[in-house]
Amino acid sequence: MAHIEDRWMRPVVPNRLDGRKQLVKEKTERYGSGLRWLAQWTESGQRKSKSFATADAARAHLARIAKAKEEGTHVRTNRITFGQYGDEWIAAQLHHRQSTREQVEIRWRLNIKPALGHMRLRDVERRHVQSAVNQWQRGTDIAGPLAPATVKLAYTYAVAIFKAAVTDRLIPVSPCVDINLPEIDNATVIPLTIDQVRHIATTISPKYEGMVWLASATGMRSGELRGLTLNRLTLKDILVIRVDRQLVSHRPLTLAKPKTDNSYRNISVDDMSAGRLARHMCQYPPGPEGLIFTGRFGGPIARATAASAWNAAVEGMGLPDRSGWHMLRHFHASMLIAAGLSPTAVAARLGHKDANETLTTYAHLWPNDEERARDAVLRGLWATDPG
Repeated sequence: MAHIEDRWMRPVVPNRLDGRKQLVKEKTERYGSGLRWLAQWTESGQRKSKSFATADAARAHLARIAKAKEEGTHVRTNRITFGQYGDEWIAAQLHHRQSTREQVEIRWRLNIKPALGHMRLRDVERRHVQSAVNQWQRGTDIAGPLAPATVKLAYTYAVAIFKAAVTDRLIPVSPCVDINLPEIDNATVIPLTIDQVRHIATTISPKYEGMVWLASATGMRSGELRGLTLNRLTLKDILVIRVDRQLVSHRPLTLAKPKTDNSYRNISVDDMSAGRLARHMCQYPPGPEGLIFTGRFGGPIARATAASAWNAAVEGMGLPDRSGWHMLRHFHASMLIAAGLSPTAVAARLGHKDANETLTTYAHLWPNDEERARDAVLRGLWATDPG
């Protein structure tokens, strides 16, 4: 039951000579010290209290709590910090794929928690979140500036944590409102040339050469290549690769479902590329669980290890910053487009969600529609004209 208590005065019934009983108040040992009025109420089976200077303020507080409970908007009293709540939220994200969970933990540990973790959850305001975003963008004394896309990623995870806190009734609203994020430069994809692909294949560590050729021939993602096993290959008239999982952790070796539902696909491989793959497997027999591509000591290839091998091979080539194995995926897409495949066919081969996703990335590589229109008229209307 909610009520207020006077901590300076208490009711007593003094002994009177005439035998009459009359309730009076006397000073307590707290008289004149601290706030006088204590509001008390029950919340989630526990007694809660808060002090106020006046009785009206204490009653108003209890009235607000009662109204919020009735409307379903009551926020539980708490002193938890954003860092404490974020640690709990991170630990509870078991539904995330291993690779996603690792990325969340990295951004939490290196960026989000250092910027906001010391604050009480209920004290974080919009200005604090904006300050954190600005800090990530410009860098700190112990960490360099983050790329705009990485800033957006860190902010997205912070949004998810605050949203969960609202759901748990720890804060009334999220402070992630109208936050200004750095603009992401969606640079036009410039595919590698065949000469560049050949240079990379012949320059990279020999254990990765076959991976370069297969990536160029299939457009498979890095995790799909590193998680490819012998039992996913079918050879009849042609070699067909079944893509239905990817490597998400090398310690311990963990193979999980691919990036999206649309990533499940069968990829047919031309004879020359199949031959290169066969040669690779003769030189480097499959490793644990039949992994076709393995690292220096025969085990699975970590994402960072593959990136290091790539960076060493492309040094001095003048490729864009943060280039990686996905450049071979772009190269494969450019070959399909140059060969006249439709956006739908390219999307299916790459494992995109739909043709719109493909066009968003590669629309500039398709022949100009105006050129096609003129050519169609020449072939259709004037093909038999004697002139």
